[in-house]
Amino acid sequence: MTNADYGEKPKEHLLEQYKLYVEMADRVSARRGQANMFYISLLSALLALVSIVVERNIFSDFHNVVLLVVAILGLGLCFL
Repeated sequence: MTNADYGEKPKEHLLEQYKLYVEMADRVSARRGQANMFYISLLSALLALVSIVVERNIFSDFHNVVLLVVAILGLGLCFL
């Protein structure tokens, strides 16, 4: 496409397109950051839960089963 085919002020249009592209890329990065913070919060809460269970001997009869379930849940969150 040539400048004549594009219309008036093609450089200004290209600059506006570039500004829009940069803004969209910034928004995508912000959303990824928010999603990462969500999963980090979930994993931190899971770690806190495990430390409370181990410290207070909650579920002492099913201690190994609880730790296995929590470990599988943690791995699943990490893969997500």
